[in-house]
Amino acid sequence: MEQVMRMEEEKHRFSQTTIDTINMKCHDLKHQLERLQAGNDEISRQALQELADSVTLYAKVAKTGNDVLDSILTQESLRCERYHIHFTCMADGARLGHMKSTDLYSLFGNAIDNTIEAVQQEPEEEKRVIFLKVTGSGDYISIHLENHCPGQVSFWDGIPQTDKPDREQHGYGMKSMQYVARKYGGNLVCRQEGQMFYLNILLEAPQEERQP
Repeated sequence: MEQVMRMEEEKHRFSQTTIDTINMKCHDLKHQLERLQAGNDEISRQALQELADSVTLYAKVAKTGNDVLDSILTQESLRCERYHIHFTCMADGARLGHMKSTDLYSLFGNAIDNTIEAVQQEPEEEKRVIFLKVTGSGDYISIHLENHCPGQVSFWDGIPQTDKPDREQHGYGMKSMQYVARKYGGNLVCRQEGQMFYLNILLEAPQEERQP
């Protein structure tokens, strides 16, 4: 399982490169605006569109208080935009500062990957919606993910089963998420209600953050 998780981390590691590219683009944007304000350049319709695109791109950068989580969420947000999926996130990433980057990649990378895969099957674009919330209260950290799920999910031992034909090569994502949840003193619970799928993960907060 540790080997699977390391492979998942490598898969998502390039997301930091994406963020670096966005920051470089925004740095260039700042200088373009300074030149325009100085009146040294004439602005064209194309230049205005490039500026607008840069601002839109920067809005996709997640700012949760956790650099690893920011990388994951930014990458997944850009994927959602590509597939016309509305992704809403409210996350207190600072509460996850005690977690290893490998565990964060495994937990959130797999969770959102699975959700995007499910939502893509929805023919109606207005139903392609994903909501993620990460909060901390007292001794626990709560992770809640929900999405529209048009198909029927099969469960075994409390976790969804892969619907891919090659079961020997798939289905490890949910198991690695369950492994991480238990590693941090918590658990993972999934359920389907009608055409909505809910994933809830509860983790123990680090000892120094717990209430006496």
